[in-house]
Amino acid sequence: MQKKALLALLIALAVMLSGCALVRQDTAADNARIILSVNGETVNKATVSNTVEYTVQQNNYYNQLYSQLGYSAGYDTNRATVLTSVLDSYVQNLLEGQKVKELGFDTLSDEDQAAVAQQAQEQYDQLLTQVETNYLKDSENEGDALKAEAQAWAEENGYGTLEDIQTSLENTKKVSNMKEDLLKDVQPTDEDLQNALTEKITANKEKYDKTLSDFGYDYNNGTATFYTPEGYRYVKQVLIKYTDEDNTAITEANTTLSNAKAAYTKAETALKDAKQAVTDAEGDAEADMDALNAAVEEAQKALDEAAVTRDAAQQEYDDAKAVGLNNILPKAQEVCQKYADGADFSDLIKEYNQDPGMESAPGSETGYAVCEGYQYFDANFVAAAMGLENVGDITEPTAGSYGYYIIRYESDVTPGEKTLDQARADLEADVTKSLKNAKYNEIMDQWIAESDIQRYPEKMGY
Repeated sequence: MQKKALLALLIALAVMLSGCALVRQDTAADNARIILSVNGETVNKATVSNTVEYTVQQNNYYNQLYSQLGYSAGYDTNRATVLTSVLDSYVQNLLEGQKVKELGFDTLSDEDQAAVAQQAQEQYDQLLTQVETNYLKDSENEGDALKAEAQAWAEENGYGTLEDIQTSLENTKKVSNMKEDLLKDVQPTDEDLQNALTEKITANKEKYDKTLSDFGYDYNNGTATFYTPEGYRYVKQVLIKYTDEDNTAITEANTTLSNAKAAYTKAETALKDAKQAVTDAEGDAEADMDALNAAVEEAQKALDEAAVTRDAAQQEYDDAKAVGLNNILPKAQEVCQKYADGADFSDLIKEYNQDPGMESAPGSETGYAVCEGYQYFDANFVAAAMGLENVGDITEPTAGSYGYYIIRYESDVTPGEKTLDQARADLEADVTKSLKNAKYNEIMDQWIAESDIQRYPEKMGY
């Protein structure tokens, strides 16, 4: 990749510059110097340097990416401190490899071996496809010849071969098997779960008290919740969507309207700037006031024209929606009439509904959780849903972004904190994972304490 090429260039520059300060520098000997030894297994300077440089380049990339989005990522780009984390990682990886052999996990079962081989092939195929798409798009080769070229490119640029990928995955699987065995007896107690539940409730209260809509967002998207604020109700709906033809017309009209609004805003800004230019030039004997005033008149004319275009686009959009709604109104009225005649709303959902969320969303059994001013649904939907007075009531066909909503008030949401029994299923997996991670860190600390580990970071020259 380009990053690899950049890394090679940086290393070459570093060697060249260091040569200016030394009478003679044996690069090969310097790169072979031992930086880390773990129970006699060593890592040399060249390997550590490559890892540090790659890490720094990656962290720089992430910092720049987040900066473009307006965030400060804070990824470490100081080579001295990156070196510390790199050496820590090497220590853990080497110890894990040694313990895999010592504890008898260095042989995979036939089933594991087959799974790893399949995973390696899938990853390698994906790699070759990316290489062909991103780096060999101008190649004259095709078929097997192009694949061979991609394989050569991947190996030459440090991505290795299929065998390299499979070996890496095999080692990862061996370590995974070892960890699974070492941690097989780690299970959370009720006290562990209760402590986790208390933390979750506190976090939920802080979040939902600040933004009430966030409870509904979490619930409706399947995120486990442990505290329910007041003011929520469950609703279900039958959505009658615009026909495909009408939806296309509405979408196109909406695009035209958005462009017209943007043009109007631009013209409005231009007129403001032109008027400001006149104000700034008042009292300036050298200013061409006639030209400046003419610019204001021209900007006003452009704004007036933009307003006409915007209003016409708004009318076109309103007309398209009106046609679309008119075409689906009979079906929406049919749903309301059947419900009034005693039909079960669940049956009407099965027969008429075109909202997949009513079938697949996490809250499909209870319905959607909504509150006054709920931010994450169509405002028309929320207003209609919260306007229902009694459980079992339904709305008249309500026009919205997607067509007509027919909404039923299912039940109120009981506010308050979940008990441990209510939350157990949602807590066990995360708490167990956390306990296992903590236990494995204890095991790793013990291995480190028992090992002969020698570090020589000063040889890196950072």
